[in-house]
Amino acid sequence: MKIGVDIDDVIYPFMDTAHKLCEEAGITNGRQVDAWHMWESYGCTRKEFMAVMDAATLTGELYDALPIESAQWALKDLADAGHEIHLVTARGFGWNHGRLVRYLTERWVKEWQIPHASLTFAQDKAPVALKLGLEMFIDDRVKNYDELDVAGVNVWLLHAPHNENERHGRRFVMSMIGFADVVDREYERKVAA
Repeated sequence: MKIGVDIDDVIYPFMDTAHKLCEEAGITNGRQVDAWHMWESYGCTRKEFMAVMDAATLTGELYDALPIESAQWALKDLADAGHEIHLVTARGFGWNHGRLVRYLTERWVKEWQIPHASLTFAQDKAPVALKLGLEMFIDDRVKNYDELDVAGVNVWLLHAPHNENERHGRRFVMSMIGFADVVDREYERKVAA
């Protein structure tokens, strides 16, 4: 099967990494992340948050964390089973240093040998999924889930603190391992049909 996989907070611990950097910068006000826009969780301004993200992008710190280990295993298992993995990420859009972000992402994917047939940078993931013929997709952002679902893609929402209150009525999994299990069941169902 052709599978679409988001990167941040699906296979890369973006919010954890950004949160650590924001704590070090002293802008979290002792709060944890519970919203998509992290500065809303912290009670700081977007400008303060972006200053920390810009500095961490320029040093590379924001994009050099270890992959989420269970996600890396799940992707390897999917690839070993013959599934075609397509990474689709919105990294580099709406932020400063877009080219650098894309370079750091490509380097990270290569360094950690993340299995993939393609790596696409796109804000709007539904057209990419349709163009690539993706049969299943996993993302942690509700907006992306909804757009992919409307486009007819079999999409799953990965549980995260920032989507805790928005899962109702959506297909969701607790981990990439859970998603790999869903892919296996879907593939078996497809083969049996």
